[in-house]
Amino acid sequence: MDTSYEAALMEVADAYAREVAEHGGKSLARVATIIVNRGSFFERLRDGGGCSARNLDRVADWFRDPANWPNEIAAPALAALVSIGRPATSPVEQKEAA
Repeated sequence: MDTSYEAALMEVADAYAREVAEHGGKSLARVATIIVNRGSFFERLRDGGGCSARNLDRVADWFRDPANWPNEIAAPALAALVSIGRPATSPVEQKEAA
């Protein structure tokens, strides 16, 4: 997978971690366990590892849902999600998915 995808995921993860530090919430390790069943997922990405397209989709889908953020999706995360073609879901999309 192109490293720009991994870089975008790390931008989203870092933005999430900053939101958690300020507002409380799940750790990145817990989020990774929930999404891909591997708590070290983000550490592996940070260390230069890659991810499959399937895991990219899973992680992006989780982070693009505003309900999963402690406060709201941070602007850097929104930009990173858009850069990989996975913009945040709107309230209408969330209702349709339910």
